[in-house]
Amino acid sequence: MRYLVLVLPVFGCGFQSPVGAVPDATSDAPSALFCAADPRLRLCYSFDQESLPAALPDEGAAAVDAQLTNVTRITRGSGGAALLGTTSSIFVPMTPEVTNIQALEIWYRADAEPLNGGRSGLVDSNVSPLNISLFLYRQDPGHQLRCGLGAAVTSWDASLTVGSWTYLACVCEADSLKMYVEGVKVGETPGPCASGGAFVTDGFTIGSNNTGSPSIFDDRLVGAIDGVRLWNVPLTSTTICQTAGKPSC
Repeated sequence: MRYLVLVLPVFGCGFQSPVGAVPDATSDAPSALFCAADPRLRLCYSFDQESLPAALPDEGAAAVDAQLTNVTRITRGSGGAALLGTTSSIFVPMTPEVTNIQALEIWYRADAEPLNGGRSGLVDSNVSPLNISLFLYRQDPGHQLRCGLGAAVTSWDASLTVGSWTYLACVCEADSLKMYVEGVKVGETPGPCASGGAFVTDGFTIGSNNTGSPSIFDDRLVGAIDGVRLWNVPLTSTTICQTAGKPSC
């Protein structure tokens, strides 16, 4: 087995990649680029472009453009992020190139909260059982995260702060869904996720709930997103911890 030895690069979004000698047959070997040239990285948006076009090309392996409406680029670190408001939408059309998704990552900042019992969509492909979804719920006095991959959907309590940048990762490993906040696992639930998530007829939304229509969105995130990645292999807890910028979790 060949190995890649990585230095300590910084992603354009301002995040450090994992470091060390890791097998090149897993997703634990990202390069200095936030959206590395890797066939296992099926969908990736860094929002690092100097200006965000209305049709934003996927920086991952799938040939598909995200359709941006009322999305503003802001600077974060050495790169950029997408600022979203009450009329913003990011929609990715259906493509058979996004399939068997075993892990999703997102860096987001919520600038406003839904009412108690309400939710904000972070990513959503809408259709189950092949769903790829992640929602933030307000459940006073705290919050919940609900992730779905494949045929499994689970919610976990989480401590989240409005106005702060947060890294989330949801992973299917050995048919168990695992949720991580800032590199720390907050929950693990056995479930039928091994089939993986996929894009189906309804496509995929970022920063809102997918209603099934490419022109109708609700449960929008009011805040910003600094990067989204969908992998067709699981991510290890070590990789997630290091991606969160922590020496250990």
